[in-house]
Amino acid sequence: MAKTEKLFSKIVMILFLILIVIGFTVPGITNNEQNDPQPIVEPRLCRGDADCYLTCEGQPLPVICVQNLCQQNECGFSYVEYDQNNPIIFKLEVMVDSGTVEAPRIEKFDLASRSRPQNFYVSFGVNDEVTSFSSRLSLNLILDKALILLHDKCIRIDSTSYCENSNYFLSVLVNGQESDILGNYIPQNGDKVSISYAANNPLD
Repeated sequence: MAKTEKLFSKIVMILFLILIVIGFTVPGITNNEQNDPQPIVEPRLCRGDADCYLTCEGQPLPVICVQNLCQQNECGFSYVEYDQNNPIIFKLEVMVDSGTVEAPRIEKFDLASRSRPQNFYVSFGVNDEVTSFSSRLSLNLILDKALILLHDKCIRIDSTSYCENSNYFLSVLVNGQESDILGNYIPQNGDKVSISYAANNPLD
């Protein structure tokens, strides 16, 4: 009888120890599963749109490059959808007075010569013609393809910024009318867009 009680006590003790081990192990495993961070998609550097392609379900997905960063790094919905069959065609000119108030020097930029061949979302042609292969590209995104940045009341070309002040005006005219949203304007078919930084307001 005593032997049976000892054996029973040992079994109970072993089961108790197993339960203790399980009690400490299982919560740790479940917590680790719950706390696993989501996989981080690293940003990708680019010189042009061609560097940003993704392959999704065996098909290439075009991705736009903006300020040397791919704007999408994993498969899924793309706001800036590439549409080769329905391009937006409009006119765009950029002019800057790099002289002085007394001696103005107006320079009109050749956007086609400033564009990189790796870009396919935007194409610059002759006579100020621009072709945008997305109906959602703003002026800011289009100008980026010519290495020009339009922000607030400044336009940056190469390493030089031209900002509006008491002597100079920065204006964005769309079909002869001033645009209040500047670089956020999304060009439409047939538009004539003129961006100028000069001592004289073009609307005066």
